Amino acid sequence: MRYTTHKSLSCLLLVWLGGWCVLQTSCTTELPHKATPHTTRHPQPPTQHATWLPLRLPFARLPALSHPRPKTPTPPTRPRRVHLSYRVHIIRAEAPRHTGVEAIIAPYRKRLGERMNTVLATTPLPLSRGTPESRLGSLVAEACLGRMRALGWQVDLFVTNLGGIRKDLGAGDIQVRDVYELLPFENILVRVSLRGKELRTLIGLLAKQGGEPLAGARVLLDHQHRVKSVWIDGKALDDKAHYILGTSDYLAKTGWMSPILRKKHLESTDLTLRDAMIWALAEQGLRWPHDLDGRIRIESHTSAPHRPASRQAPLKRR
Repeated sequence: MRYTTHKSLSCLLLVWLGGWCVLQTSCTTELPHKATPHTTRHPQPPTQHATWLPLRLPFARLPALSHPRPKTPTPPTRPRRVHLSYRVHIIRAEAPRHTGVEAIIAPYRKRLGERMNTVLATTPLPLSRGTPESRLGSLVAEACLGRMRALGWQVDLFVTNLGGIRKDLGAGDIQVRDVYELLPFENILVRVSLRGKELRTLIGLLAKQGGEPLAGARVLLDHQHRVKSVWIDGKALDDKAHYILGTSDYLAKTGWMSPILRKKHLESTDLTLRDAMIWALAEQGLRWPHDLDGRIRIESHTSAPHRPASRQAPLKRR
């Protein structure tokens, strides 16, 4: 048995060596003969050069590499340039309507129109914006304060920004669409607790703004717009007491209140100022003073009370 095994291995080795020799003879390459001036007419036959292949036994194994080969870094791909082109198409009211699009939006337009045309209240006089106080600004602030208190939230005063009120209201019916145009931003009602000293500083910032919509408090300023006195719920502001201020998240985080309220804990109602305005007009009706009530009053050099004339607020201010 052992003899037969050795004989078979010997035959296999001989066959492999014979094949290797045949392969060596077939791998000879012809080298071109370089011509010289003396041998140009009588070229010599090309010489044959044998290329020897390495002898590897079938059971030989390559040694393992001690260190892996470093990977060549792939060159960074250059960013592709995208060329864009556009054409301006001005769409006016006289533009023809697409029948397919009209068929899709018709049911939504009908329901939305019914909602937007709902009359909430009627005002006999126009309501306009102005500083340091105005009928429209006071109406918005009172509506937000009333809505927060109706939800069971304790709020002592409410302050918003005049720049967030984007239009005036004329005399007549006030519809839902008017409130959307009046308060188009998604500003959320929030409240924050402040010490009396911090609140006094905040009222000083309000005075530097020239006045803002205010509810639940009364402020007296001197002729240089410096705070002289503040009353909340008919009582003078106490620097050591704590008060709860209602405002919008925009004004508290990024508006002129942010230096004081940026790091404060804000409690959100998840309701917008627009929601509060619609609720107040629908549930409580139109409640506003027929004249400016002096909630933000600038003291003049004389003892006569100062009645500021209403003026339209600039639209760029928020």
